Amino acid sequence: MSDAKAVIERAKRSGVTIKLKNGKPYAEYVGSSEDHRSTLSEVRTHKTEIIRELEADQSIHQLRSAMIWL
Repeated sequence: MSDAKAVIERAKRSGVTIKLKNGKPYAEYVGSSEDHRSTLSEVRTHKTEIIRELEADQSIHQLRSAMIWL
């Protein structure tokens, strides 16, 4: 598993959802930001890899949707 995937999975387990918005990652979290500070710091550290990973996931989702439509 790549570093980006590992960060995304750890974030999910801690209640942080990472999504792309206009090509930039943003995080939605449950609870106080104090609880998620280390997770968000890790996301910032691996920002470029996470963007690539999320863009690849979006592309795969779009291809699957197109195949179903066809």
